[in-house]
Amino acid sequence: LVPLGGEYVSIFQTLFDDTYRNIWTRDRRKHSPDQPNVPKRFKVVRALRGENSRTWREFSMRRAELLQDRAEPLLGAGFVEFNTVLSVNAWEGCS
Repeated sequence: LVPLGGEYVSIFQTLFDDTYRNIWTRDRRKHSPDQPNVPKRFKVVRALRGENSRTWREFSMRRAELLQDRAEPLLGAGFVEFNTVLSVNAWEGCS
């Protein structure tokens, strides 16, 4: 794991703030009987980057294959892009 600088902590804090939902669930009382309330917010105290060159290479190759398939008219017709996901929108707002 590689520690990231304060600018990344800020980016991840924005991501957490933008995607946080204050929703109580029934399992809170079971798993946290002393404090069943939902936290008001989470605070990012540090950010780490995990590096694994083998899995990154596999991911990059598979991603390139999917992008190529998507660009081809016959193969790309079945692809659906989900761009309304809260974390996707928040992440794009951070950049």
